[in-house]
Amino acid sequence: MSFGKAFFSSCLGALAAMVVFFFLCFVVFFSMVGALGDEKQVTLKDNSVLHLQLDAQITELQRENPLAGLPVPGGDVQNVGVLQLKEAIAHAKNDDQIAGIYLEAGYPVTGFSSLEEIRESLIDFRESGKWVIAYNVVMSEPAYYLATAADKIYLNPEGDIEFNGLTAEVGFFKKMFDKLEIKPEIFRVGEFKSAVEPFLLEKMSDESRLQLTALVNSIYDHVLVKISEARNIPVDKLEELSDKMLVRNARVAMESGLIDSVLYKDEFIDVLKNKLGVKETKDITLVKYNKYRKSFLPDTKSKN
Repeated sequence: MSFGKAFFSSCLGALAAMVVFFFLCFVVFFSMVGALGDEKQVTLKDNSVLHLQLDAQITELQRENPLAGLPVPGGDVQNVGVLQLKEAIAHAKNDDQIAGIYLEAGYPVTGFSSLEEIRESLIDFRESGKWVIAYNVVMSEPAYYLATAADKIYLNPEGDIEFNGLTAEVGFFKKMFDKLEIKPEIFRVGEFKSAVEPFLLEKMSDESRLQLTALVNSIYDHVLVKISEARNIPVDKLEELSDKMLVRNARVAMESGLIDSVLYKDEFIDVLKNKLGVKETKDITLVKYNKYRKSFLPDTKSKN
């Protein structure tokens, strides 16, 4: 009897595992079919809004995620290519079906050189007479710099904004090497050769600190000048806000002129409705970036 019970229990367990396995296969299969269906060229409605969600890894070229949209690990990883994004913004500039751009960026993962290219593309888009508006709950320093390309910047009343300057950090491995009894063999000539310092020193050399400070200050000086031009705030005032870390919440950011207003999401939706000249929320057509690209890219693939 004990053997029979154990055998029967094992069979039930194996059957349950098979049922779960085939169910997951079923879900993945139909998700893949849906993903393949999304590859078809998209047709837009008139008076659409290009919705740029840039809380993603932003790289020079876009790497298509083969698992995108699937309920599997890695399926939610987003990647945006600078060149493809600029192409989409440039196309939207002359697209009669695109009324404007809704920019949503809180923590874009990229450097300031890429942000600069995207920001210039948004400014160029506005030269067509169309609008760009930015809204989010929180904005990091890079996100805010990108948002200053917009006509209007809105933040959630309970949100936050980072405006306290840039920083540079360097990791050092000498103590770890000492414990592991590893002695690196390095040849270098000159004082400003800091690439190998993490293997030799326990802290930053004066020369390395000097050049990193010059680099960071150069980037941030440029950022402040561009923000000053966009928001009509003197650079000296921006430096004071940043150095003293005076901007600690959304309302202070509004009072300082960094943003235009604080709005809850439903109030921001009303702004969109006014921009589009519609009365109902259902009449707002938001087109996501990846979907918009499929509206003007050819739906056929090269055989070569």
